[in-house]
Amino acid sequence: MNTIVLMGRLARDPETKLTSTQKGQTKVSRFPLVVKRNRTSKAFVVMITAYGNNAEFVEKYLEKGIKIALSGELVISQIKDEQTGTASYYTEVIMDNVEFAEAKGFSKILVFSAWEMVPRMIGALVSYEAERLTVGKLVHQIKNQDKKNTGYFADGSRRYPVARLRFNVSNGEVRGMSLFALLYPSKTLSDMYLPIESLNNHESLEVIEKSVRLKLKEKLAIIEEKYGDSGNNKEDARWYYLAPMLMDGVIYAKHWIEDIVWEMNTDEEDTTSEVRSSSKDKRNKGFIAHIDKLRSYLDAPEEIHLGRKPEDLLETLVNMVLGSPAICIYRSNGRSTARATSLAKVFVNNFNLPESTAIIDLAYGRCRDDNSHWQNVLKYCKDGCFQAMIDEYIHMLKETAGFQSDGNQYQIVHDMMMDSLKIHTATYIADTYPDFKKRINGADRKSDGCRIRSSYAVGFTKDAGDNSKVVMRKENIRNAFNSPMRPFVLATTSIGQEGLDFHNYCRVIMHWNLPSNPIDVGRILRTFKIKKNVEVTDNGKIII
Repeated sequence: MNTIVLMGRLARDPETKLTSTQKGQTKVSRFPLVVKRNRTSKAFVVMITAYGNNAEFVEKYLEKGIKIALSGELVISQIKDEQTGTASYYTEVIMDNVEFAEAKGFSKILVFSAWEMVPRMIGALVSYEAERLTVGKLVHQIKNQDKKNTGYFADGSRRYPVARLRFNVSNGEVRGMSLFALLYPSKTLSDMYLPIESLNNHESLEVIEKSVRLKLKEKLAIIEEKYGDSGNNKEDARWYYLAPMLMDGVIYAKHWIEDIVWEMNTDEEDTTSEVRSSSKDKRNKGFIAHIDKLRSYLDAPEEIHLGRKPEDLLETLVNMVLGSPAICIYRSNGRSTARATSLAKVFVNNFNLPESTAIIDLAYGRCRDDNSHWQNVLKYCKDGCFQAMIDEYIHMLKETAGFQSDGNQYQIVHDMMMDSLKIHTATYIADTYPDFKKRINGADRKSDGCRIRSSYAVGFTKDAGDNSKVVMRKENIRNAFNSPMRPFVLATTSIGQEGLDFHNYCRVIMHWNLPSNPIDVGRILRTFKIKKNVEVTDNGKIII
């Protein structure tokens, strides 16, 4: 048996090229790996060679300095000098499997402090910096005349950039129908891509997209023949959301409409609503208008006459298959249309946050109009592998709940995800110098301070009171930190050590200052060391 296992760091960036084989051209990637010896501090260099899919992985994800663990076949080749006749030997490892071996790509950080003031301070300052690097960076790119409500303390519902994924109604006409491309859980599109099958076949994204593209072309040809209007050469945006519904069949789409009308409960935090109001009827006005418009198409499918297909229709549908929140959730959690849409709508709300909108604009550029912003969101979900993220999250929730085959498991998992994702932004009051000066001079009034938002990072402390809202928020914060979504930094005191697990997505534990009680240190280390390989740091120095 010829199998070797190595762990080390890349000495330089991999070199990748195409080479000819009996089966045709394939990619080959080579790189030197620095490996430490077991018995000494010295290291040696091993040349690693990867072929095919492994080479594509190396090309995309590995670079100089990254620590990896790999297994493969040890190969010793003889090279003979034709002039001198002397032989030399060349050793390399043909890579079969590779894994990242360190937590540099961590997603979340847990910060412990013995001081009560530290968690709120970290939550406020880190969240402010996150907004500065997203919204702030975007503000610097826009023209002066467009800089409306760009200040940090602008009204929350009007802060730049404003929500763009909305069911708007203007002059009696609906203006956000394409948003259904993010919310409609198409059965046909879902079946075009099976993640487990693609994973087992070691298919690259390029291969997957090519396969999906061919399937879509066949389906689109049928739809165009049946519902296309050859006499209408005007580009018709209805293709984006009607094509998947017509592929599924009118009956399926109409059942979905009835399901979501009953299941969707628009709350005050629903940013897709046209009107934010205490009245549920007003908040639902825009959404219901769009549903009615969609229902009118499906009630009379023989009257649907679609114009010219948008040039990017095929690629947009490919992105829907691979990245639409509703389709990914539908594929992963019991294939319920109502659950998929209601949870996808929560994700859409999160994409409407100013920081999220800024990230999309910075990554893909500003769309030609707000009505096409959803396409960039779709690209972001595909490129960020939304499907893998939601699959992992659902798997973790199942393990946490302690069931694998419960008949009601999908609904339980759905409820757990909904609770975790609906965490609201906390606001901390920061004292200001003018208010401080007034108090020093004897002003008999409470300091107003300034209100600092906390979303990227939050504090987890002993709040005054034990009412149900306080208890519920603490539970929601814990669940949210144990999800792949915000918050990404959790700062806490000893309260975070008492029987609470924060290990699901946490990769780094930091000590702002060491606890005064040595027992607390031991409790922290035991809690996380048995769960997974977590980096524990003290003042930036890794101690685990």
